[in-house]
Amino acid sequence: MEKDSLPVEFHGYFWDIDTKALSVTQDAFFIIERLLEYGNEKAIQWLLHQYSKDEISNVVRTSRRLSARSTNFWVHILDIPVEEVLCLSKSFQNTCRAIWKH
Repeated sequence: MEKDSLPVEFHGYFWDIDTKALSVTQDAFFIIERLLEYGNEKAIQWLLHQYSKDEISNVVRTSRRLSARSTNFWVHILDIPVEEVLCLSKSFQNTCRAIWKH
């Protein structure tokens, strides 16, 4: 396995893309986001070893794809103030509801 490639055991979390094209460094935001949302314990352990707490916290703060449930979990685990998290802000939630009313 190349140093900058995603471990094969985590390819299933990236069902919609060519995992051979993923770069652990260049696609860090996307990888962190996907594993925070869907990853199992082993994937999260790898994630925490691979990326710094600041990198992971930045994803939680700015992601538009993380669910509210996952975001709330990671906010508490990483000790991030809720008011710093985009997808938990009232304005972001109101915008999402205006676009998708179901």
